[in-house]
Order: sequence, then C-alpha cells, then structure tokens
Amino acid sequence: MSERDWISQHPAVRSYISEICGQVKAKDVHGDIEQEMVCHIEELAEEKLESGMSRDEAIAEALKHMGGAVEVGRGFHAVHRPKPEWSVIALIAGMIVIAVLALFAMPSNQDGNQAANFVKWICGGTGIALMIACYFVDYRRLLKWSWLLYGATIGLMMYAWLFGPVINGARKILKFGPFSLDVFTVSSYLLLIAIAGLLVQEKQGNSIHQYSKWIIAARGIRNLLVYAWIPSFLYLTSPSIASFIPYFAAMVVLLLWSGRLQLLIVSGISVLLGTILILTDISRRMMMEGRLERLLNWDNNYQTKFTLNTIKSGGMWGQGFAFGHTNKEHAPIESYSEMLFPNLVYSLGWVFGAFVIIVVLGFVLRTFRVGMRLHDDYGKSIVFSVGTLFAVRLIWNLLMSVGLVPVIGFDLPILNWSSVTIFEFAAAGLMLGIYRRRDMIGRLQSSHPVT
Repeated sequence: MSERDWISQHPAVRSYISEICGQVKAKDVHGDIEQEMVCHIEELAEEKLESGMSRDEAIAEALKHMGGAVEVGRGFHAVHRPKPEWSVIALIAGMIVIAVLALFAMPSNQDGNQAANFVKWICGGTGIALMIACYFVDYRRLLKWSWLLYGATIGLMMYAWLFGPVINGARKILKFGPFSLDVFTVSSYLLLIAIAGLLVQEKQGNSIHQYSKWIIAARGIRNLLVYAWIPSFLYLTSPSIASFIPYFAAMVVLLLWSGRLQLLIVSGISVLLGTILILTDISRRMMMEGRLERLLNWDNNYQTKFTLNTIKSGGMWGQGFAFGHTNKEHAPIESYSEMLFPNLVYSLGWVFGAFVIIVVLGFVLRTFRVGMRLHDDYGKSIVFSVGTLFAVRLIWNLLMSVGLVPVIGFDLPILNWSSVTIFEFAAAGLMLGIYRRRDMIGRLQSSHPVT
C-alpha cells in the first residue's frame, strides 16, 4: 500500500472527510473535495512522519492543523452552492419588459394592438413559467435522453413536412385550435440540445481505435446522417431557410467546439446538395428564383424603404401607441412580427431603440462570456450552440430592420411572443440552470450522466 493509500484509507481521515462532505449539499463535488483534502493531509502527515511521529500521531496532528471539519465543510459549501448568473437574469427580465411593451406597440389587423391577443399572453406566461421550471432542473438528466429527443424532433419535423398546411410555399407549421406551432423553428433548439448530448456521449465512449474499419466507417456514415444530412434535407426541402441559417451557424460552432472538422465540412456539402435538390423541382425553382431576386435587391425594395421610414419617423421619444395612422408612408408596419423592432422605435423612439439594442447585445455577449467559465463539456456545448442560435436570430433581425441584411423571416426570440416563445424561454431557462450549477459539478464528475 502506497503512502497515499494508507492516508486516504485511515479511519480518522475517512471520518474527517465524511464530516466535511456532509456540510456540502452539491454531492457531485464530493470526489473533488476528497481528492483535494487527501493531498493536503498527505503533505502535512509526511512532515510529521519525518520528525519521528507514528502514523496515527502524524494523522492526528495533520487533521488538527487542517481545522475543524464543520468549518472547512461550510467553506466548501459556500464555494459550491448554486450561484445565479444575475447579469443574464437581469437581461432576460429586460427582454420580457420589452416584449410586454411590444404587445402594445405592435399593430394587429383590427386597428388595435397585439396586447388584445390572449394567445400571445398565454404563450408568454407559459414560457416564463417553463423557464423558471427549467432553471431548477439538473440539465445533465437530459444527456441519457439525447437519442430520444433527436428522434422525436425529426419525427415531428417530418410530420409537419408531410401533412402540415402549406403557408407561403412551405410546410413547417402545425395548428392546434387557436394555436399554431412553427415546428421547424422550434426544432432547431431541440436538435441542438440533442446533438450536444450525442457528441458528449460519443466522446465518453470507448476509443474509436478499438473498433474495426467497418464499424468505424458505419459510425461515420451514421454521424453524417444524424448531424448533417437528415436535418439539412428537411430544412432545405420544406423549405425553411429562415430556420436553417441559425441552425447551421449553431452547428458550425458546436462541431468546431467538439473538434469535428470533418463533419463540419460535410455539413457545407450537404447545403450544396440540398440546394441542388430543391432547384430540380420546377415549382420550387420558380419560387426560389423569385426569393433570390428579392434577396439580392433587399437594400432597394419597398419593404426595406418602408421599414427605414418607420424608424426615422419615430423621433427621439416616439409617436406613442397610436394606430390607424393617416400617413401611410410613416405608419407602423402591420402584422409583420419579424418587424417588431421598427414598430418599437416608431412607438417609443430612438432612445428606447438604443436600449433594445443594448439589452440584446448584452444578452448575447454575457451568454458566451459566462459559457466560457463552464468546465462541464455537456453544459458548455448546450450554451454555445443554443447561445449561437439566439445570437444569429437576434442580431440578424436587428440588422435586417435597418436594411443591412436581407429580410428572410427572422423574428426576435423571447421579445416576440408566440407559441415558439414557449420553447425559447425553456432554452433560456436551461442555460440559466447550467450557469447556476457551474460550481456544483466536480471536475471528476464532469459530463457524467445523472440517473
């Protein structure tokens, strides 16, 4: 038995460490605490042994020097207790306030505002409640359900793709009474969470060098299908370009973070193959040609000019929540949910518009900055991928509102309440929960599934 072994197994040391861990509620860090304490006790005990003490005397002196177990345990508990990320919480709270104001600033088709739409309030309230619930959930419990989540999401996408109503030439929405769900926008969040888990599970598995060449090839083909080809095919043939672009950007970040450069290259090839597949269909080709023509001339089309005029007419402090404006050139944009930002500026002014931009950019920057402080691979993968999804949709929407990028149907996540908002709030709550548990997961237990 080595010196380290007899020290770690000494009854007095075991009792001391057990009493320390009893004060720390985060059980996942107990292994790290035990390892750290054994190292300190070993150093002190070796000094005492060199001075001529017996083993029992050396351990007793070392433990006396370490301090009371209860006090030490309370110190560890203070370090490893749940820690809310108040900066991100405050930014999300600011986004909720903006969303509520947007309900009054956003015109409806009945010469009123969206605040009268009870469906939006139900979606917003349900989303906030779900965000709070996800905040307290141990996200690592999702890891073992990654394949099920992936399969269910792909199945839902296929059902909408095959049987959903055709709206603006695309099948991506399912209707449930007064509610409708953009399945393809929701799927991007679910797929990224699932794929983050699959990549971590594969990393935790046995080394790929232990398998034969045939098994390695089969796993490679499976990965191409799961991570690239199947999602790309569904997004591009729906077609749902507005859902695919942020998903693809998030997948680039996720695969780069996971060191899967080959899969990243194949994802680019999948986009090309999917585009060719769409253009082989005459009706889809005609539709895509019209869309491409509008995209290439986005900075000179009527909608861009109207949007810029709406923003300019807002003035420093806005025009108030007034609808039925007689000046059609400067009237609010009706029924365009993706143009929420111009309507907010029109109603509340440039100062409030600057506040919206600060909150959005602050949320994006803080999401990634806090994500860098995580040491759990699974949690970091979720934060980076879902955070990228939020960032692309938020920033693209703001840029297209001022005519800097094409208008392709991005709305503002969390700020524009709809059935999709429920899932957006859930994703935000999941990220907040990951931040909250960042010091509760030991490095020895990092990324292990929880049962």
